[in-house]
Amino acid sequence: MGEVNPEELPGLTLLRLTDLGRMVERLLEAELAGREVSLAELRVLSVCAAHPGVTAVEVSRILLVEPPTVSRMVHPLSRRGLLSRRRSRTDRREVRLHVTAAGLALLAQCQPLLEQAQARLLGSLDEAERGSFRRAVETLLALLAGPGSGNRP
Repeated sequence: MGEVNPEELPGLTLLRLTDLGRMVERLLEAELAGREVSLAELRVLSVCAAHPGVTAVEVSRILLVEPPTVSRMVHPLSRRGLLSRRRSRTDRREVRLHVTAAGLALLAQCQPLLEQAQARLLGSLDEAERGSFRRAVETLLALLAGPGSGNRP
């Protein structure tokens, strides 16, 4: 094992990536300030809109969060009329999640805000760099969250 160089640690790409993640979260939370939804709730709504009838466990896998975290968000979203929960026709123990009309309207209101934030964040990159960045993010997420990877957060 090599020697530790403390001056190099802050510049390690993975540590810088966590800094980027925090900054992006702050940017998005600032865009959503004053809205009736948090960034975490918006992520749950967006997954449910993209995958009607998804279960909370499936949402947790897609978002790379633990199932109890999703459950804590589903209840208030349901109470506020943004998400509906329906028992599965084939397995009565299973609950399927569906975004309501009010939830879809909220997503429609938030989408331009998120697109503006993304444009601000990636605006200084040229089209090729934006494409490379998107592909790198998707590749890394697929590698880390892939079946049997053992790297699920």
